[in-house]
Amino acid sequence: MADTYEGRSAFFANYGSMTMTVASYTGTTANGTATVEVAALKGISITPKFEHVTLYGMERVTRAAVAKHSLNVDVSVEVAMWNPDSDHILKGVMLGRYDPASAVNKTNINEARWKNKVARFNISMEMIETDALRKVVLVASDVYFESVPYEMKENEFISRNLSGTGKSVYVTTYKRASTQDVWAKI
Repeated sequence: MADTYEGRSAFFANYGSMTMTVASYTGTTANGTATVEVAALKGISITPKFEHVTLYGMERVTRAAVAKHSLNVDVSVEVAMWNPDSDHILKGVMLGRYDPASAVNKTNINEARWKNKVARFNISMEMIETDALRKVVLVASDVYFESVPYEMKENEFISRNLSGTGKSVYVTTYKRASTQDVWAKI
């Protein structure tokens, strides 16, 4: 294991991948979820954060206690090469739901039973150790995006810089004995 040092492992971002599924989808597909098709991942950041309350007393100037509450998971994703025919991200933000058959137009945006709904996504970030014997999967669940920005810059591919907020986050670690083995959950 050349890529470890004193029990610490190296992870290289280019070995990673991202999967985005529609969290608010309850239909039936092969795996029970609708996957967002993105071919080029430019970057992803998942940041869990809490509000903190600090207690000070009159008897000293140092902090006496600290507590946390109100978890928010900040999610930032830059993607390119998406499928415009099944643009779940745009449709989810604009229509408030996963609906591959509906076009993004004035009538569908203002449909009474959906106009105040918010589509949510699960984002899975997979990080693989450089010796490919361990991977860490970080999942932000129930992520919503307030907007879907398009930016056209001269001499560059068009990509989307999405910023959203998730409900929770969890981490799962997998390990294998050799690169030919199947991943086993730790």
